[in-house]
Amino acid sequence: MIEMKRKPENVREALDRLLVYNDALHNPSPAHLSGTVVVDDTVKEVQDSNYEMLADLADLLGMQELYEEVGSEPTILR
Repeated sequence: MIEMKRKPENVREALDRLLVYNDALHNPSPAHLSGTVVVDDTVKEVQDSNYEMLADLADLLGMQELYEEVGSEPTILR
């Protein structure tokens, strides 16, 4: 489980969060707290968490345009 409520302070922290959250060996089942019970994250929750962390990373790098045009074709495919 990873704390994602506050924005990362730097690129290293953002990348560390992504790596820890997505490390299948050490974190085989991403989870979150629901009250006092640990609940496995759904695929959608993992995608949402990854998107949020990647957007935070883009912010730190001054590349907000990568996600600002929601629903548009990704920059890399243009």
